Amino acid sequence: MYACERFYASYVRHSAQYGYMSMHVASTSGIRWCMGVAVEQIWLLFASEAPYTHVLVITTDKPIDHQKLYTMKTLYKPLLAVACFLLICGAAQAQSLKAPNASQKAMVMQTIGLTEITIEYSSPSVVDGQGRDRTGTIWGGLVPWNDENQQLPWRAGANENTVITFSTDVEVEGKALAAGSYGVHILTRENEPWTVIFSHNTSSWGSFFYRPEEDALRIEVSPEEAAFHKYLTYEFTDRDADKAEISLLWENLQLSFDVGVDVHAIALASFDDELRGVAAFSWQGWNQAANYCLSNTIELEKGLAYAERSIAGGFGAQPTFQNTSTKAMLLYRLDREEEAKASFAQAMEMGSVFELHQMGRQLIAMGEKELAVDTFEKNAELHPDTWPVNVGLARGYSAAGNYKKAIKHAELALAKAPNDLNRNNLKSMIEQLKNNQDIN
Repeated sequence: MYACERFYASYVRHSAQYGYMSMHVASTSGIRWCMGVAVEQIWLLFASEAPYTHVLVITTDKPIDHQKLYTMKTLYKPLLAVACFLLICGAAQAQSLKAPNASQKAMVMQTIGLTEITIEYSSPSVVDGQGRDRTGTIWGGLVPWNDENQQLPWRAGANENTVITFSTDVEVEGKALAAGSYGVHILTRENEPWTVIFSHNTSSWGSFFYRPEEDALRIEVSPEEAAFHKYLTYEFTDRDADKAEISLLWENLQLSFDVGVDVHAIALASFDDELRGVAAFSWQGWNQAANYCLSNTIELEKGLAYAERSIAGGFGAQPTFQNTSTKAMLLYRLDREEEAKASFAQAMEMGSVFELHQMGRQLIAMGEKELAVDTFEKNAELHPDTWPVNVGLARGYSAAGNYKKAIKHAELALAKAPNDLNRNNLKSMIEQLKNNQDIN
């Protein structure tokens, strides 16, 4: 009779559906001595896609007296366990070759505002390594439902931890989560919401060593039916300026959760940080921050402080058309009209014909129609009979609803158009104006 001793490193569970991998480890004299027999091989088995641990099997090549074996087990079992552990560790350390994984590594990344979200995972297939189609047996089979008999979560992928990284603080399903990297685990339930776990531990092998005390956040979301996906995939299935929907898709199921980002607060914090470095020594960086506040109608007082620092606040500051006009528009938005007019007057004296033209168009986009007309008229006064002042006047009067004056200046502009592209555009604009349609 041949003897076979099994030493369990942790809870063991297996299924005929799981694909197992094996690693041969040469025996040592230490193991021979412990068992008192010639040990030929040690096999380390582990499920490549299942959230369970391994079985250590030691076999011998000759009959053993049971009484002797029992006595040796009693005396040497602790020592044997240590020896086996050291043997496996030594083999792991000696392993230097990389071999392809059945579940290929994958990564997906999305930027929301200034926030980078990255997901790194291994992507198992519905078809196993032996070519067997497991459609219909993934959920509740290969990935078992969590209940009183199965409390370990699923690794949300295969092999090592699935890891999600946020470069800034975010909100996941409305719950705050700090910037950082997190191991992702999932508690699956039949006909009930699932629990997605974000763990501080990112370096373990799957969920084998999951510890609830390392949780950073848990959310509850419900899976939905989806188009068939042969390979487990993570996607950003929807996104907006300040949020994204992240989905896990595999077989005929989709599990999604929302990640929200305070885009403006993060942008302003980033500006403040950058403006402590090299960017602080030129007017452009401060003006860019001021323009961000103006364009998004946020923190207007802070935006004004940026603009004033760009103009005269310190080293590298200097008044230009750009920062002076930015300051003027911020003042106008803050209902400080007299100060705004004074800043506009200063800006116009510094601006080129094209800069004034663009400022007028920006004012139209902001809804400041009267101020836009004043800007276009000032441009015509400072740069008479110059392209594109009449185009600007046509746009300004059109925005104000004075189509008769707009047509007059559009026709004057047509006569001065420098190329066919502009001529054709102006002809189209004139037709719109004749039909009392705004050309902006």
